[in-house]
Amino acid sequence: MLLHLAEWDSPDCSLQDRIYYLVQAKQAAARALPHSQEVVDKLELQVDVANRVQTLLHHELQIIAGDDRVSEQWRSSAKQRFDDFQKLQSLQTLYHTAVDFGLYHIVLVVADFSPAIQEQSAISAHWVSTFFPPVESPYSELGCNLAFSPHSRFPLLCLRRCASFFVTSDATSSQFLDAGHPEFFQRRTKILLGELETVIRAPSPVWDVRTITTVIEFCNCLWLVSIERSGAKPTTAVKEQVCDKCGGTDSLVEALAMASLGPAAPASMPEQVAEAVRRACAHERSADLRAWVALRLLPGRPFHFTTASVVAFYAEMLSHLPDWSRDLQGIINANLSVTQADGWVSEDDLYVHLAEVVLVFLSSWLEEVEKSAVDSQQAADFRGAWPTSQGVLGALNLRLNSLQCRSVGPTAIRLLPKAQKIETKGRMVYDRFKPSIRGG
Repeated sequence: MLLHLAEWDSPDCSLQDRIYYLVQAKQAAARALPHSQEVVDKLELQVDVANRVQTLLHHELQIIAGDDRVSEQWRSSAKQRFDDFQKLQSLQTLYHTAVDFGLYHIVLVVADFSPAIQEQSAISAHWVSTFFPPVESPYSELGCNLAFSPHSRFPLLCLRRCASFFVTSDATSSQFLDAGHPEFFQRRTKILLGELETVIRAPSPVWDVRTITTVIEFCNCLWLVSIERSGAKPTTAVKEQVCDKCGGTDSLVEALAMASLGPAAPASMPEQVAEAVRRACAHERSADLRAWVALRLLPGRPFHFTTASVVAFYAEMLSHLPDWSRDLQGIINANLSVTQADGWVSEDDLYVHLAEVVLVFLSSWLEEVEKSAVDSQQAADFRGAWPTSQGVLGALNLRLNSLQCRSVGPTAIRLLPKAQKIETKGRMVYDRFKPSIRGG
């Protein structure tokens, strides 16, 4: 009877009511175990699909139907599907609907259920399409109708009017759409991945670190290049950002100066000191814009990379860059129109981007290692990973030298002394730890 209620063909029964009846049916079947185990398993899967896929997709259709920026055709179609989805749907129907509307963050959730779409090539394509949905989808079409801007590159992240991706109770809002902000892509991607982790628990084939990292690094490079080409310099914007802890740029400068100069710092510091602090702050935030994947994403959940693992991972990414970038752009080009693909990033752009990521990461790592004791675990980890790091730096020096006469020449010239400085500093730190090696 509870199953009949869940499948009742009536507009008066909402999706949440049907899920409630499914849960009650499962609990009733569980009281007849072990004879009803097959029924319990089937109902458990139905409840899981309804909660983790249909409810989310139902919410997405509501957002599209209520977005007056989207074409009437898409809004009408979304409204019709929204009404249909008050009734329970099969996983196959949910998958095709998510694909039709370019909602590939939902497709990733479906992939977690279905072994049929868990092949590596399929998972990779779903991740690419999450950031670059097909041109025939609501947000992609909306992006095409807008004047070129960095945020039109990533329609789902930047044009969808909802701050969260997997929380169905969140009201639609456009307040977060300050897409000209240099940190916008980073923030939206972190929200997407953080919420996805609550829906798809690791380990899962969906959490393929190679696919995710290469796609996000490609997107991060494209975002920063697009901002630069649009005339908005990240370092300038960084100076004007509001500090969450201090409440404003001036108080941030004062706080940093007090921290560096101590209690004797004057209440009103000289302008040159303030400017120096601003530059230091801008440099730090600019580095974070470039290297946040290596510095924050990979060491965190669900990947839990060690420092040595991050270095080895980026060494592999750089050595295989021609192969994976070609495959990645092949999938992207299949989704996008010629207009959307205009002003793309080259292999050279990607190389200097990843080179700078590696240099920022190694510089940050060396600063931490310098503070550690000779017999600490951090020092031991450094001793084990430094030969790989030195090999990466050697390869970077060779490639950056060869790029000086290319379009990315100014960046290559800027990075070369940094690479050489980090290599020299790394050898000095490594030599400092050598007595511990002999003593061990």
